[in-house]
Amino acid sequence: MKKLFFVFVLLIVISLSSCNIKHIEDTNGEEDYSLCHFQKEDIFTYKSVIKVGSSTKGYNDKLSVSCKKLSGNYLIKEIDTDNNHYGFTIDYKLYSGNAYFVLIKGDKIVQEIIPNKITTIHTDGNGKLELRILGESCEFEMDIVYGISD
Repeated sequence: MKKLFFVFVLLIVISLSSCNIKHIEDTNGEEDYSLCHFQKEDIFTYKSVIKVGSSTKGYNDKLSVSCKKLSGNYLIKEIDTDNNHYGFTIDYKLYSGNAYFVLIKGDKIVQEIIPNKITTIHTDGNGKLELRILGESCEFEMDIVYGISD
């Protein structure tokens, strides 16, 4: 029984330590949040993501997302809207690593969301809206309020 427990603990330790192997290293310094491995255009083409310590909580038109370490392209929220006016208020905090966080409509970037400030966005027209983050070992949290706007 002790051997089985030891093997189980060993497998957990190995799997948790291997998470760091796939993360993309932040090589441009702690104060520079710009991408150093990815290009901004990768937000449309790169398909993988690895997350550690990720949490998403949503209720009605509010969403809270946090992650201790993320590398890759992560779809935070997707909305199909048939309304002409849709709005977002985003409180986005980036603590470490590098990230490119955007609102996409169709195949175009509507707006880049700047870290460590509150951003308000209003969109016009019908279609699919996506909030996406492209990260390199980034730690972040965000609170998002969204819905039909006047």
